[in-house]
Amino acid sequence: MADDYNFGVRDQGSNFWGNKVGSQIGLKYIDVLGVPTLDLQVEHNRVRTYTYQHFNIASTYTNYGQSLGHSAGANLVDFHTILQYHPLPPLHLLFSYSYLMQGLDQDGFNYGADYQQPTGNRPRAEDFNYVIGDGEALQVHNLYGRLTWQLWNLDAYLELEGRYRLANELQSVSILGGLRANIVGRMIR
Repeated sequence: MADDYNFGVRDQGSNFWGNKVGSQIGLKYIDVLGVPTLDLQVEHNRVRTYTYQHFNIASTYTNYGQSLGHSAGANLVDFHTILQYHPLPPLHLLFSYSYLMQGLDQDGFNYGADYQQPTGNRPRAEDFNYVIGDGEALQVHNLYGRLTWQLWNLDAYLELEGRYRLANELQSVSILGGLRANIVGRMIR
């Protein structure tokens, strides 16, 4: 995606703050290496500083206060991989890893990550040399795994999942288990 791209400023310097660009590329590989029901998905996102912001908050990439762009905002690079396997009819395994590198606001200045901020409070007097990751550095690693077992031939499942998250120096671990039931909705007349 590209917004407010100004081709005229290219000869004046590099990385003009107002050139708002985001990209996403991904690949899905079904039956990896010939193994039935083993699927791999890989995705890479890159969103420049100030991409979802505007000088007027009413013109940002939002709808009813919700982001219309990347869920983490802008000024980021991230990578996701998801591996799913269905070895037996009632058993489903999922493993995912994600990495996020983002520049956050720092010292009261706007570095373009938060889509709810106007672009006016930039940290530099000049308009050039803004790169992804400017501001307070945030690096997040997420590992996630889920095991699901379908009970008989019902829409009922036993689930066990675990998550490990490392955000800069802060670590968290969670393990959850539960019973899930899918209930089909009916139209009320």
